[in-house]
Amino acid sequence: MAKKKSGGKKDACYHKVKSRYKKWPSAYASGALVKCRKKGAKNWGTGGKKKK
Repeated sequence: MAKKKSGGKKDACYHKVKSRYKKWPSAYASGALVKCRKKGAKNWGTGGKKKK
């Protein structure tokens, strides 16, 4: 029986994106994951929120 390849450690972006998308894996989720990793987990997904 072949051994399964285990993925590396899951980063913060992985958890944030996976919680937002119902279908995993998908093209939309993969694209969001790439964008999150480029921007940083702290800054990703805060574009629509405005502080008063």
